[in-house]
Amino acid sequence: MVNIILFDMIFLDVYPALANAIIVFLMLMLILFFNKEKIIEVYHLITDFSEQPKILLKRKLLILLFTIMLMALIFAFDSLIELWFGASKEKII
Repeated sequence: MVNIILFDMIFLDVYPALANAIIVFLMLMLILFFNKEKIIEVYHLITDFSEQPKILLKRKLLILLFTIMLMALIFAFDSLIELWFGASKEKII
């Protein structure tokens, strides 16, 4: 994400792309910061191959549905912030 922000700042003269990259980067950093312990725990869980748990298909589908809904909410939140800052009013041409 940092390389996208730097590229937008140096080479592109388009404010919405830079604003969107900064917003997404900050949200990513906040998510990682607030879930630091869980991320470490998941990393240890993923790298431990001693036991393979069985997950039901219904649970997998529920997790997938929840993830898609969460992504839609994040997209809506990002678009709302861009609208408030006036970034969405500029055209890329």
